[in-house]
Amino acid sequence: MSYLVLARKWRPQGFEAIIGQEHVTRTLKNAIEQDRIHHAFLFCGARGVGKTTAARVLARALNCNATPGPTTEPCGQCAACTEIAAGTAMDVFEIDGASNRGINEIRELRDGVAYAPQRDRTKIYIIDEVHMLTTEAFNALLKTLEEPPAHVKFIFATTEPHKIPVTILSRCQRFDFKRIPLATMVDYLAKMLADEGVAIDDGGLRVVARESEGSMRDALSLLDRIISSCGNQATYEQVAQVLGVADRAWLTRLAQAALAHDAPAALAIIEEVFEFGVDLKQFATDLVHYLRDVIVLRVAGEKAGLTDLSSEETAALVALGREHDVMDLERLVQIVIRAAERLAHANFPRLELEMAAIRMCRVQPLQPLDGMLARLEAIERAATSGAPLPEIRTIPRATPAPRLRAVAGGGEAGRDGVRSRGAAGRARSARPRRHRPRGRPWRRRQRVARPPEARAATVTPIHRARPVVAEAPAAHVVAAPSRGRASAAAAPLPEPAEEPIIAEEPAVAPPPEPVAEAAPAAVSDPAHVVTHDAWEGFVETLREAHPALAGSLDQGQVASSAGGVLTLAFAGRASAAQVRAREADVVAYLQAAFPWVEGLRVAEDAAAAADSPMARRRERETRAREQRRRDLEGHALVRDVLDRFGGQLVRVELEGDEEGR
Repeated sequence: MSYLVLARKWRPQGFEAIIGQEHVTRTLKNAIEQDRIHHAFLFCGARGVGKTTAARVLARALNCNATPGPTTEPCGQCAACTEIAAGTAMDVFEIDGASNRGINEIRELRDGVAYAPQRDRTKIYIIDEVHMLTTEAFNALLKTLEEPPAHVKFIFATTEPHKIPVTILSRCQRFDFKRIPLATMVDYLAKMLADEGVAIDDGGLRVVARESEGSMRDALSLLDRIISSCGNQATYEQVAQVLGVADRAWLTRLAQAALAHDAPAALAIIEEVFEFGVDLKQFATDLVHYLRDVIVLRVAGEKAGLTDLSSEETAALVALGREHDVMDLERLVQIVIRAAERLAHANFPRLELEMAAIRMCRVQPLQPLDGMLARLEAIERAATSGAPLPEIRTIPRATPAPRLRAVAGGGEAGRDGVRSRGAAGRARSARPRRHRPRGRPWRRRQRVARPPEARAATVTPIHRARPVVAEAPAAHVVAAPSRGRASAAAAPLPEPAEEPIIAEEPAVAPPPEPVAEAAPAAVSDPAHVVTHDAWEGFVETLREAHPALAGSLDQGQVASSAGGVLTLAFAGRASAAQVRAREADVVAYLQAAFPWVEGLRVAEDAAAAADSPMARRRERETRAREQRRRDLEGHALVRDVLDRFGGQLVRVELEGDEEGR
């Protein structure tokens, strides 16, 4: 006797044996028990989920000779049941829609419908892959399908119901078959293999169920292949090798290498997979499903039941996804999906997969969009009002160590406190200068010496960086008024004993330079009182030397100046914090303008913005704009036009108005 494959040997013979389709079998059994059997059925679903099997079971239930009428439990012993199971029943016609798709075949079917069954109660037509029929064939079947004789039943099966005309769909009772769940399939395969005397571990059965994609026929065909290769016992590794499926350890290692930006490790894994003989196209497909499970578990959690994984696999994927952002994982999935699509037609699949692995390793974390928008808004506010910029919050990355370079010779302080260069610097300056492009102003950068206590009091800004020279203590700065800028004179610096070191460090803020042209009323006031006008003049003078610090002081007002201590009140907490952080610089600037100031006190007051320089400036601008609007309203030309045409002035808009009046 020839060998019977498992898919045919274990084909269900009753409604109870059909697994994974309880919603279909329950409805059919209820219809039989209630004698409400439709004349046309349409079974839809993926391949291998039991459509044709359910059609044969329904035919046996309608024609079983062991009972006087249709039954929900066919006997399986009578002539009708055995012949239907073997496909030789004279009153049950199984037609292949792909090879009998023309109008002539449907005409023959329509002519045979009129004749009564030869032996059984019902004449049944089972048309598999019915969507392959032509449009003319469907049209020829319409009338017969709508009003068939009482002894005729039609059962259609298809994997593509969308290709069937709606006129056929409206005449059939439709049943949608689902893919068989992985857990259900694993349990069924384990029981079936136990009866066959074959032992395959749970991991191997999960691989078979996963590769079959919910199709029981595909799973049984894969088991035939595994048993032929491995015999009556097979492990997970053997099953994976026979089916050409990538070991999940490779998938885990490759995903970890990509998330760790370790390109050499990722390429080594692909080399190992290639040498092992795994199909790279299948490996890319498995990697897509693996990353999909990671993202689903990261978003929905392991209790949602959206993955077909064991508890150990679920725990490993949850731990991997918890350490990374969903957007980064999603970008990896997009790269792997594109690679899997290209691998289907690639002449060099290994090269394609290696390039995809390198792209995965080069993916960098994305900055959040809301943070970038907030930063842009802060820059706009700083450009208009001089307010300080907030701290840039970035995702930490590995930063190289600071580079050090030595200066060949020491120098000395020259005129105006500018530090002269050593021998190496003079040698570099002797080189011919490059031609300066026309139309671009030439600015020569100079470093002014400043007292060491002022350098120690500065705070490292976050938005720029420049090299800082480690040098000997410089001469003190002497203030001298000169058109709102600060000038300095310094004594020569001593020659350094060792070669100075220039380190690439984050830059510090400009030194507290003396502020010229401070309000003379504040300086000469014997009571040592800083008026609001004097404070506003001081802030405006400071704005050119230090815009960020002036923007913070612009939002505060003078609360008191008794005892040589200047008290500033701020309505905003950010501005007060910025001034506190730069308190030493602010005191240095204040002492250059108001020599009697000995200290600074910063307070927070919600009502402190009334007399701040910013509020006073905006109030003046508002008054000027209102005055201009009144001037326009009373202008002679405007009045002449209104009088001439009998009109009425309703609204006056100025350039830059947002609302007008």
